[in-house]
Amino acid sequence: MPVPPVIDVRLASADLFALRCARTGKSAYPPRSEPAKSLYARLGFDPDPAWRELHLEDAAAAIAIESGCESDRAFLDRAFYVIAERNPNPGELADLLPRMQRGATRVEIVGRVLKAIDVRQRLTK
Repeated sequence: MPVPPVIDVRLASADLFALRCARTGKSAYPPRSEPAKSLYARLGFDPDPAWRELHLEDAAAAIAIESGCESDRAFLDRAFYVIAERNPNPGELADLLPRMQRGATRVEIVGRVLKAIDVRQRLTK
């Protein structure tokens, strides 16, 4: 009986990225910083191939893409927990929940979470 091949997970990265990410084509963040590597890991990506192949904004979109069964509030709580490592504050909830009700996409909301002052400061160190 032949031995099954060993597949390096990194070889599957391009396919995984295509399934889980948006491709915005832009980035405001340096991908090789330690905080960025930590965020890639919290998003469920191996940081080594991810920082070579993905912008942080594209990787973070996985939160939105994989949130189809969540309520808007549960989605916001998870997005802030993963990206900002905190809960959304009352002002952020008052801004973002109505945006979603008016039609803002979850990918757009993830982009706004990435632009939170504390997140920008941490990721651009």
